[in-house]
Amino acid sequence: MNSIKCPQCGLVNWTTAEACKRCRLPINEMGATEGDRWDESSSSFSGEPASHWGDQGAYQQPSYSYAGSGQVAQKTGLAIASMVVGIVSMMACGLLGLGSITGLVLGIVALVKAKKSPLSYGGQGFAVAGIVLSVVSFFYIGIVIAIAIPNVMASYRAANEGSAIATLRSLAAAEANYQDMAGPGKYGTLQELAAAGMIDPKLSGGVKNNYRFEVRTNGAAYEALATPLKDNDLTGRSFYFSSNDYVIRAAKKGGAAATASDPPLNVDQPPQSSQTVSREGPLLALSPAN
Repeated sequence: MNSIKCPQCGLVNWTTAEACKRCRLPINEMGATEGDRWDESSSSFSGEPASHWGDQGAYQQPSYSYAGSGQVAQKTGLAIASMVVGIVSMMACGLLGLGSITGLVLGIVALVKAKKSPLSYGGQGFAVAGIVLSVVSFFYIGIVIAIAIPNVMASYRAANEGSAIATLRSLAAAEANYQDMAGPGKYGTLQELAAAGMIDPKLSGGVKNNYRFEVRTNGAAYEALATPLKDNDLTGRSFYFSSNDYVIRAAKKGGAAATASDPPLNVDQPPQSSQTVSREGPLLALSPAN
């Protein structure tokens, strides 16, 4: 069987082959002469061009410049960028979602390019890693939000309820002072307390920190109510009641206002008598209802 040497890359191929195994040059285009054919009897080339052989008869590999003679460098920039963005997104909680989306898009584009043009684009492993990391970081954001939002809402609600309790305590002290000094033995309304300088003038409007305050008085006694502007987990769930017995009471009755029959906030202490307690004693240290 005859062989022929490829003039383009120098590889010896069988003449029965369709193309050179190395550079894929078709055999019928090699245009080899008889001198370029392999002589099986002598195991050597006969008539090899002088340019391929040195002065001492040693064969010198010809140098050619042709397409496909070496490995083409594959582009992996998009795939690597996708993986890097995915890692950063995991460490930074998805970068507010932008990092997750960016890494996902880069990974998908890189993967599509690698499948369509495998000789020009590579890094499928990097692209897959970037997609996975971006998706995980995106769900990680959802988990963080699902945990954080209820805690933030609970903190905000507790702050509103704590402010309402503190305001009722301030009103109780103001009513006691008003009765002794400015009210000639009588309790005052919010407007009267504000006019006498007993409370913050802003409170005379009846709204503070998402709670509405109302003071009812007949002169000899008073009732103060604190009602959340909206009965929900964000604004507040507890309704408060206070009177001239200086006990703050709380209720969670589906929006119904608290009354004098509701339990006091300091449930760990014995219930106070319904009779008016001495104003000379200190106000009870109260804490929000659980």
